[in-house]
Parts: sequence; C-alpha cells; structure tokens
Amino acid sequence: MSLVLAEDPADSLRARVERLSKPPLQLTPLNRSVHFLRGVYSRATFASASFYAFVGASGEDEGTPAVADFPGVVFHNFLEHTAFASLTLDCRKAFGESIKGLTGGFFGKVSDELLVEHAAFWAKRASAPPADALAALRFLRMLFRRLSKHRAELLRGPSELEQRIGLIKFHADRAAAHLSLDDYAIDVLDMAHFAAALVIIGEIIRAFDAPWDSSTRFNDLDAAAATAAHKLFPNSRSLPMLGTMDVSLRARLCWKDPKVGLDYITRQLPKSTGWE
Repeated sequence: MSLVLAEDPADSLRARVERLSKPPLQLTPLNRSVHFLRGVYSRATFASASFYAFVGASGEDEGTPAVADFPGVVFHNFLEHTAFASLTLDCRKAFGESIKGLTGGFFGKVSDELLVEHAAFWAKRASAPPADALAALRFLRMLFRRLSKHRAELLRGPSELEQRIGLIKFHADRAAAHLSLDDYAIDVLDMAHFAAALVIIGEIIRAFDAPWDSSTRFNDLDAAAATAAHKLFPNSRSLPMLGTMDVSLRARLCWKDPKVGLDYITRQLPKSTGWE
C-alpha cells in the first residue's frame, strides 16, 4: 500500500474520510493471489535497507557521521527502532497465518485450479512458459504453507527459518504493543535469515510479475543499502548479504528443484550470505 499525499488536505478531509469509510472492494480469488504476492515483492525491496539500518544503528556508535552530536544520537536511536519495527512487521504481514485478507496463510491454501489461473496470468505477463510459472507458484505456495503458521507452532518447527520467524512474530505481536516484558532474544542472524529469505521470495515473484525490472534488482538494492549504512555507521558490520550470490539464479534454482530449494531457504541460506 502506498501513501498518497492529498493535494489539499484541509479541503478534502471529508471526502477522504468518506472514501475510506466505505466497505473495501471485494477481490476475486485471482486478484487476491496476485496482489498478495505483489505486496510481498514490494516488502522484499526494502529488506536489505531495513536490515543494514538495524545492524548499523544497533552498534556502539554514538550518533552518525552524517548528523553530529545530540541530533545524531536522536537519529541513530530512531533508525534502530524503525528499522527493527519494519523488519518484524513485514515478517508478520508476509507470514500471517490468517486465511482472511492478503496473507501468507491465504496463499498457502489456494487451490490447484487458482494456481493454474495465476500461472496463465504470469506466463502472459512475462512471456514465459506456463509450466515454469506454475512450478514457481507451487513452490511459493509450499513455502508460505510451511512458514505462515501461528508463532507458537513455528517455534516448534523443524527448520531454523521457521523458528526464527516464530520469534520475530512474537516480538511483532507483543513487544511493539508493550503487552509483554519478555526478552525475545532476537539475534542479528535471525533478522539476516528472514531478510535474505524474503529477498529470494521477492525475486521469484519479480521474474514473472515484474519482468521489466532488472534481474540484478535485488543485488543492486543490497549493494546500495550496504554502502549507505556504512557511510552512516562506518564502524558497523556492513558485509553485503548478497555480495557473492546471484539472487536471480539462486531463486530460479529454488523453484526448479523444490525439495532442495526449500532446504536451502529454511536452513542453508545464512551460510550463503556469509552472516552465519
């Protein structure tokens, strides 16, 4: 969802309130499927920037070189808070277990018939073989079905990514709302694994739903985000997660061999990023 600034907020307040007070448009199952994955792709494009901002601001620097003295300290703490909140809330949204709305729980339960319909849409959009589009969608459905569960169930999951998403969802659900004083002990590796997984998923979606975007899009975003974070926080660890990885190739290999792809994303990905 994008933020649209009204040209004349004072004059249009009533109109905007009335518009948003109306019942939401009812989407067809295909539209829900398409728009859910587009939302995940959008969130994935911010994953690297959020992660590096969190890592940099979580260090021991007092302020930033770009903003000196007390204003820099204020901005430093703001970045740490907002970057962490962005990652945890994106995790909860992408892997929400509810089957209502645009959630991973919904997509994990879509029917074979709907996937065929979605695959035809993707194939036409990307000028790709329908069989490839369907294979990618089946892999994504399997992945969201595995990862879009209640946080307590995820903590009992057999893979590291399931457990990490469970921890992150606990934080998003409770700590941000000040409903718990529990220490969730979320490690930077938990965030790195989640962010990298979101990027791989985002690239699978990009290849079919936004084929005009460069196949190096996520590598470029990752490199730019790491560079920016290093300029703000020179003493922080700014090792690019994707510096030695061809994200487009890796994403394609995942859906072409679903069993290997699932194990790679849920278990092996941290080692590939160099953050393990």
